[in-house]
Amino acid sequence: MKNVKWVNLLKLRSSLGTSGNDRIGDYFYLSQLGTFYSAFGGTKQIGAAASNIANPDLKWEETHSFDVGFDLSALHNRVQFNFDYYRNDTKNLLFNVPVPYTTGFESTLTNIGKVRNSGWEVDLTTHNIDRKFKWTTSLNLSHNSNEVLEMGTNTKQIISSINGGQFITKVGGQVSQFYILPANGFLAPSDFDASGKALVPILAGEEVGNYKYVDTNKDGKINSSDFVPYGSNLPKLTWGLTNRVNYKNFELSVLLQGQMGGDIYFLGARHIDAGFPGRTSYSRWVRTYKPDYLKPAIPTEYNSAHGIDMSWDGKTQNTFNFADDTNSRVYDATYVRIKNITLSYNMPSKLLKKIKVERLKIYGSIDNVHTFSTYPGFTPETSSYGNGTTQLGVDYSTYPLSRRFTLGVNFTF
Repeated sequence: MKNVKWVNLLKLRSSLGTSGNDRIGDYFYLSQLGTFYSAFGGTKQIGAAASNIANPDLKWEETHSFDVGFDLSALHNRVQFNFDYYRNDTKNLLFNVPVPYTTGFESTLTNIGKVRNSGWEVDLTTHNIDRKFKWTTSLNLSHNSNEVLEMGTNTKQIISSINGGQFITKVGGQVSQFYILPANGFLAPSDFDASGKALVPILAGEEVGNYKYVDTNKDGKINSSDFVPYGSNLPKLTWGLTNRVNYKNFELSVLLQGQMGGDIYFLGARHIDAGFPGRTSYSRWVRTYKPDYLKPAIPTEYNSAHGIDMSWDGKTQNTFNFADDTNSRVYDATYVRIKNITLSYNMPSKLLKKIKVERLKIYGSIDNVHTFSTYPGFTPETSSYGNGTTQLGVDYSTYPLSRRFTLGVNFTF
């Protein structure tokens, strides 16, 4: 390609291999002893007993990885582009499988199933202006998808729950997908007869203005059998964008980051957005659906005099005889964040020679400047149970990101 003058570098790459994960723990294939208390002779005694179920077949996880990509540098190295596509198949996954309590244990560590993670990554750097005024842009994009390919012979799916939230992992879906009881609008007067009997399937005690749940299995009832997988805890795209500008001795850097798509389960809403007394912190509950028997108690004259609107907004349910709706707690996790702004000044070298300093930089920066998002929680970039494989994409009132201001000086002698 000597005659292709605009290309400075073009490299094709590919890799294939297998790696192992030995994070099993020491001697977990054996039945180990632990210390426990028990009643003996009328008093509490301490003794030793098995703390886990032995599994002599326990082995390492194996990840088979395939990657293909290319590197391109063009236009006198002013444009640099890198692309990678990968596919990682992990089998013999280490997982604590629930077992009947009659065994004396809650779960046992075993190798189960096969999961595929695949996706792509892009890095692009452009030197837009390269004179006294310099401007450089760096962009990175990535996408990852997840699919369960196999599970154990005796396991079709794993449903887990924590603090009212439910999650499902099954073949053909992704790991830890949200598991919800879907709703389709609200119950209307036409859904009940003159005596108040429901003409459609409802949960016990529901009335007009409550959620109208979907009878997904068409059996005429609303129960746990109507729960369905919903949404995804994985974003469709994550990205970062950095712009650096240099002029004389000044340098300005602005970093943006964000993601598109994906969902987050706002489990913290059970304490501040649950629709019953003491847990209606959001102002939207002022415009909840109000049954007729409540309307005489509404201070209409006071509201009119002070411009307060308590009419139904068409999207906030009746809080009386309220049945929770997990669907209403799953939010779009798309966001754009101004992650960092840094302004710096490099002291002139002529001045530094007089004080025998090689380099001196003065800078100031701001981290987590602002996040643009429709998410009602503090940040959609969180996972409260990140270490728990089967409860991903949950925000249980995660502590918010702090805005940080920094001033500094760098010396080089």
